[in-house]
Amino acid sequence: MENITLPIIAIIISSLSPIVAILIYRRNKEHIKEIDSENKEFLQKLHNDKMRQSNVNNVVNKYFELTKSLKDTGISALIKAGLSNLQTENEAKQAIGNISSSVAKHPLGRYQHDIEQVGILKVFKSINLEILKNPGLDKVLSELKLH
Repeated sequence: MENITLPIIAIIISSLSPIVAILIYRRNKEHIKEIDSENKEFLQKLHNDKMRQSNVNNVVNKYFELTKSLKDTGISALIKAGLSNLQTENEAKQAIGNISSSVAKHPLGRYQHDIEQVGILKVFKSINLEILKNPGLDKVLSELKLH
């Protein structure tokens, strides 16, 4: 009986090996898809982070170009530098922070508290150079505080 049992076990094992191999292959294929998806998400996040940083740096660099050439400073220079083109409040805060750490006078000047209270991006998406002249930033900030 022992002589018959070993060959039967060998036949069963050899019959199951392709099935086990197929199951392992499918599981590995699923795992590779998961890893690939995670890699794509990571690379997209990395790309987005680099783009955000690049956008912030562009605003900061344009601001400093304006101030160094003595063409403009403060809020109007921030408008010309494209602060309103940033995507998030954090990007706007980072740009303002980078600028303010390198200059003697804060770029938001006497409006710093009010603009930060309303939201830097919200304010800059609501103003342009003409609005600064008429009706003026005080009026715009009052209206934005109400909403």
